Amino acid sequence: MAYSAADPQVAGSNPGCGGCISDGGGNVGPCAQIWVHVKEPQENGSSNNNNLDGSKPRIRIHRQAMNQEELVKNYGNDSADASLSQKVKRKFLSSCACTPLSVLYSVLPVLQWLPRYRVRDFLVKDIMAGFTVSIMHIPQGLAYGVLAAAGAINGLYVSAFPAIIYFFMGTSKHVSVGTFAVVSLLSASAVVEMNAIIPGESAEAAASNSTLDGVALGQRGLDAIGDDAPPTSMEVLGALAVVVGVVQLLMGMLHLGILSIFMSEPMVSGFTTGAAVQVVVSQTKGLFDIRVRRYSGIFQSVYVIRDVIQNLHQTNLVTLAISMTAMLVCAVVHECVNARFKSKLKMPVPIDLIVIILATTISYVFEFDTAYGVRVIGFVPTGFPTPSVPRVDLMAKLILNGFVIAIVSFTIALSMAKLFAKRHHYQIDPNQELNALGAANVITSFLGCYPCAVSLSRSSVQEKAGGQTQISALIASGILIIVMVVAGPLFRTLPNCILSAVIIVALKGMLFQVKDCVNTWKVSRLDALTWIITFTSVVILDIDIGIAAGIGFSVVTVILRTLVPYVSFLGNVPDTDIYLDVKRYKKAQEIPRVKIFHFSSALYFANRDVFKNSLMEAIIGNSDETRSLLEDQGKYNAADEGSIAAVILDCSACVYIDSSGIETLKEILKELRDSQVVVYFACCSVPTYKVLLRSDILEMFNTPIVFPTIHDAVLHLPDTTRPPTL
Repeated sequence: MAYSAADPQVAGSNPGCGGCISDGGGNVGPCAQIWVHVKEPQENGSSNNNNLDGSKPRIRIHRQAMNQEELVKNYGNDSADASLSQKVKRKFLSSCACTPLSVLYSVLPVLQWLPRYRVRDFLVKDIMAGFTVSIMHIPQGLAYGVLAAAGAINGLYVSAFPAIIYFFMGTSKHVSVGTFAVVSLLSASAVVEMNAIIPGESAEAAASNSTLDGVALGQRGLDAIGDDAPPTSMEVLGALAVVVGVVQLLMGMLHLGILSIFMSEPMVSGFTTGAAVQVVVSQTKGLFDIRVRRYSGIFQSVYVIRDVIQNLHQTNLVTLAISMTAMLVCAVVHECVNARFKSKLKMPVPIDLIVIILATTISYVFEFDTAYGVRVIGFVPTGFPTPSVPRVDLMAKLILNGFVIAIVSFTIALSMAKLFAKRHHYQIDPNQELNALGAANVITSFLGCYPCAVSLSRSSVQEKAGGQTQISALIASGILIIVMVVAGPLFRTLPNCILSAVIIVALKGMLFQVKDCVNTWKVSRLDALTWIITFTSVVILDIDIGIAAGIGFSVVTVILRTLVPYVSFLGNVPDTDIYLDVKRYKKAQEIPRVKIFHFSSALYFANRDVFKNSLMEAIIGNSDETRSLLEDQGKYNAADEGSIAAVILDCSACVYIDSSGIETLKEILKELRDSQVVVYFACCSVPTYKVLLRSDILEMFNTPIVFPTIHDAVLHLPDTTRPPTL
C-alpha cells in the first residue's frame, strides 16, 4: 500500500468513522478522520468523488482533534525548552571543550587535509591547474597592479604571496586568491583620497593618467622612508592592506562571517557590475593614450568620461590601433575558441599572455616608445621585494576604506567558496575564511602587496582545469616567483595600452551580469530594484556610496515586505482539511460566519496597524471610518445575526510577535470578545506560541484558543458556530 496526498473527512461525514475519541481521562473531543483508499481498479470506468484520480492512493488518519496545549503535553520535548542560562552554559562548555590540537587544526586546516592527500589521484591534476592559473596570473597581475595605483611588479607580488598564506589557512579547495579588479579599483580610490589629504609624490601620480607613474611610485614605496615624509602610493596601499587584514581577522575571531547575509545576491551582482563599469571607464584613457587626471568621490566616472571626450584630439592613433587589435584578438579567442571548444581543450588558450608577449616583442623591435610615442611600462625590477613596515600613521585615516574592502572581498570570496563546496560536496568555514584572508593581507603587506581577493575568473578556470586542492595555487605561486626573479626586465617595452585592453576583456563576464537584473525582475521587482540602485550608485556616485546604498536598500526591502505583507482569507476545500486563499482558488469555500485570516509576516510595531485594519475591515465589511461611526452610534456588534461569529488567525507565516504586536492582539481580542466573537489561533510556530504563553493573552479566555492546525481549530468551534458539515 502506498501513501500519498491526504484527503481528510471529518467525523460523521464519512462511513466508518468511529466517532469521537477519548483522551484517556474521560474527556472526549471531536474526531478528525482522514481515510485511506487502497489503490484498486475502477469498475465499469467509474471514478471516485471529488474529481480526483481514482488510481492514486489515499490516506486515512484517525485521531482526536486537539489544541496546542494537548499537543505539547502528549508529544512535546521538554529538553528542547532549555532556559537562557542553560543555553549559555551549554555553549560555554562546548567552546571550552577544545584541545590544543583541535585549535591548531582550526587555525591551520592544511594539517587536516594534507596528510590525506591522494598523490596518485590529485597531483597531476593540481600541477596542470596550477600551471594554467599561473598563466592567467601574469597578465592580470601586471594589469591590476597598475590599476591599483601600485606597480606592475606589485600586482605579481599580490598574485604570488597571499595564495601561499591561504594554502595553510583557507578551507576552500578551489578559489584563487590574488588580484581582483574590484578590489584593485577600491584600493586605487583609497590612494587618491589619501593624496587629497596628504600632499606628496603620490598626489602628482594620481593627477596623471600615466600608468608608468604608478609603477615608479610602486617601487619608491618599497624604500625605507621616514614617517615624516609624504606618503607614496605603495605606502598607502601597504597600510591599507594591514587595515583590511585586521578588520577581517577581528571579524573572524568574533565569528562575524554571518554579516555577509546583508549583501544579497542582487546587491552583490549590481555592485560588481557597477564596479566593472568604473574600471572600464578608468581604462579608457589608456586605450586612447589621453592624459586625464584621476578623480575620487561622487561623479568620478562622469568626470573621467567628460575629460576623455574633451581630449580626444590628443589620441595617439598608434596606441589606439594597438589597443583595438589586442581587445579584438583576446575577445575572439575567448568567445570563439576557449568557450566553444572548452570540452576538447585540456586548458584554455592563454591568449592574454600571448598578446602581452607579442606586444612586448613587437614594441621592442620597432621601438614603439621612441618612434611613435607609445607609453610603455618601463623598468620592472627582479627578485623579491625588500620587506618594509607599513606606515602606522596612515592606518587611522584608512579605516573606512579598509572596512569596505574587507567586506567586499570577503563576500566575493565566500560566495565563490560556497559555490565550489556545494558542487564538490565539502564543507567550508566562513569565519576561517575571514582569518585566512586577514592573515594573508597583514603578512603580505610587509612584502609590497596591496589588499588581495578571490578572482571569479581564475577560480572558475582552476576548477575546470582539474584543480583538486590548494596545492594547485601553491604551484601557481611558485611559477610566479620564478617569473618575478627571471622575467621582470623582459616586460620593459610592454605598452600600457595592452594592460588596459587585457583588463577590459577580462571584465566581460562581470559586465554581462546585466542579464541578472533582467532575470531578477521576472522573479522579484524589489530585488531587481536593489540591483538597479546599487549599480547606478556605484557608477554615478562612488563605490563606497554604492555599496552603502545597496546594503541600505536591501534592508529596506526586507522592511517593506513586512510592512505590506500578503494578507488573505482562507476557505475550506470540500472534503479535505486544506484551507486556501478564497480569491485564488475557486474551490475554496469560506465557512459561513467564520473568518480564517492569514497574515504572511511577523507581527511587530511597524505593521500592527495593517494587521488590525485588514482583519477588522473584513469582519464588519466596512472601512475604518464606517466602523468608528458605528461604534460612536453604539450600533456596532459583530455578533449580530448574519455577521461574523468566529475568527481563526492562521499564524503559520508569523515567525515572531513583538510587544507592540501583543498589545495589538489584546486590543483585537478584547473588541471581539466583547462582541461575542470566538477567536482562535492556529498553526503557531514555537517562538510565536512561546510569546503567547509569556503574555497574558491566553489568560483572557477560559478555554484553549491555540490549535496545531486550522482544521483542529474549526472542529473545536462551538456547535452554534461550526457548520453542520463539519
